Amino acid sequence: WLQSLKRSRSTTKTIRDVLGNFSVAISILVFSGIAAIWRDEVEIAWLEVEDEFRPTWTNPSTTQARPWVISPFGINKDFPIWAIFLMAVPALGLTVLGFLDQNLTTIIVNRPASGLKKPVGYHLDLLVCAICIYPVCAFLGLPFPHNSTAPSLIHQMSLSTYDTVPVPGGGTRQVVSKVAEQRVTNLTIHILIGFSLAVGS
Repeated sequence: WLQSLKRSRSTTKTIRDVLGNFSVAISILVFSGIAAIWRDEVEIAWLEVEDEFRPTWTNPSTTQARPWVISPFGINKDFPIWAIFLMAVPALGLTVLGFLDQNLTTIIVNRPASGLKKPVGYHLDLLVCAICIYPVCAFLGLPFPHNSTAPSLIHQMSLSTYDTVPVPGGGTRQVVSKVAEQRVTNLTIHILIGFSLAVGS
């Protein structure tokens, strides 16, 4: 409903744009607050967050949390050499999946209709992933991040300003007039995710 306000004439344009652009965030905050108020009366499955910052997998042999750095030679016993070559098969599939997802997302987001200016630091994300994030994830046994097509498109659409233009033969269509290219929203999203985990614990 809040998103539909952008196409209405209620209130001012600034208020309509703010409510429309942040409609998802507003709905999450409102219903999270409602759930917190009646959390004792209504049975709700809440996210369980550990009080201690540590790896969540517990070694069944020692009943202790696994070490932060994953040993490539095995934890409780030696990792067989043949298994290393066998794991190359699913690793290859993950590589292909990441490559296709990355390129598909890039092609869709960077289509000429989007009107992106692509500044100098455009490929900085991939450089940071290749040099910093992927090696760290490998040594710590963390899942690899990669582009997700749907959130990327939704994020771009939320930062886009559209103009209504006539179509030959009758009718109108919306075209992108400009995109607010910045990194503040992504940074803010991840800061809020960390904040929610801290509050949840």
